[in-house]
Amino acid sequence: MKLLNYKYTNEEIEQRFDKIRQQVFIQSKQIKTENFSVVSNDDIKLIFNLYDTHFFDNYFKENEVTSKMAFDWSKKMTSAGGKLMYYKVTKQNPVQFRMRISAYLIFNSFKNDSAKTVNLAGFQTKNRLEALMHVIEHEIIHLVEFLAFGDSSCRKDNFKKLANHIFGHTAFTHQLLTGRMEALKEYDLKVGDWVNFSFDGKEYTGFIHRITKRATVMALDKNGEYKDNKGNRFKKYYILLKYLKKLESKPV
Repeated sequence: MKLLNYKYTNEEIEQRFDKIRQQVFIQSKQIKTENFSVVSNDDIKLIFNLYDTHFFDNYFKENEVTSKMAFDWSKKMTSAGGKLMYYKVTKQNPVQFRMRISAYLIFNSFKNDSAKTVNLAGFQTKNRLEALMHVIEHEIIHLVEFLAFGDSSCRKDNFKKLANHIFGHTAFTHQLLTGRMEALKEYDLKVGDWVNFSFDGKEYTGFIHRITKRATVMALDKNGEYKDNKGNRFKKYYILLKYLKKLESKPV
């Protein structure tokens, strides 16, 4: 299969990457800066099509793969930068592949400090556009594997070989700033920490049960619906990280 035979030097990869980046600025209606603040589903499709042109000789377009694809952003994906979903094509559902990108992670990873970098696919990624492009590259390799083998896994050697040969990747998971990483880095908070917070004018004490965009906090409440093995009762709250105050120790 032609898709499995592409291999580029680091210089060729860099040149093609830069051409795509420049074309995004020209063709996108929303993306005019590297740390864009507005973006649409069409931008994912645009970048995918540019990769098709510059890396795959328009293979996806000419073999009618693109016409069976959907592209969208997700506000709910908080641990993976991207996802490629495979569907069985029917008359009711002509979509075979859906490429979904995490809006939360792309925007959150470059939220405050424009000078910081994130190690993504082995590259020191400096801004949202670079991050978006590298995540799309990763999902394209999943697409290549699905088309060639009917399955794909970024943990296996074949995926790593293709990602390295085509895009120069040396790391194979999305190391973006997840909710847990943000909590630890910016707020010194982690799952299991005890915290204080205010809700509807009342003060509560509880422990962090889960962290995504917000923290799930189990607050001590004698009328709470949750109970631990010591008989303590809790009520569940969803609180933004910035409103939590960490306690030095578990309350007695």
